[in-house]
Amino acid sequence: MFEDKDTLQRLAESGNPLAAFNLGKMLEEEGNLEEAKNWYVLAAEKGHLGGIFRLGKLYSKLGDKENAKIWLSKAAEKGHKQAQEMLKSL
Repeated sequence: MFEDKDTLQRLAESGNPLAAFNLGKMLEEEGNLEEAKNWYVLAAEKGHLGGIFRLGKLYSKLGDKENAKIWLSKAAEKGHKQAQEMLKSL
């Protein structure tokens, strides 16, 4: 993972799903959940499994169970074990 937020943002803005995912993680760890969500959406829409899962997990954290179920189900369908477990408790 790139440590430089500017580099990650530049790559994410150019459509790189891995950079968008990593930027989302960085922002989530900083407590910037809304901006993190935006980058997870970009990663998820490009098929990044980690982005799909983290987006569902973030929606759950934000109390949006409907969107959490949608995204966690997508991750679970792709074999993501943690997503499968989280769905059982929603």
